Amino acid sequence: MIEQLQSGANQVADAMELVRAKAEATVAQASNTSAARQAIADLIDNIKSMNIQIASMAEEIKATS
Repeated sequence: MIEQLQSGANQVADAMELVRAKAEATVAQASNTSAARQAIADLIDNIKSMNIQIASMAEEIKATS
């Protein structure tokens, strides 16, 4: 009887460790996703800025033609 309880307790402990490890992995993935999303937002801002510069140069060229 005691051996069965100890075995069950060990199985629960192993399962809890697995859940903890998976939770840590999920947190790490969420952090990576957030960083990637920020990098994409920064790139979009850079593209917008370049588009504004290109449009401005096109207007200058058009005005001097």
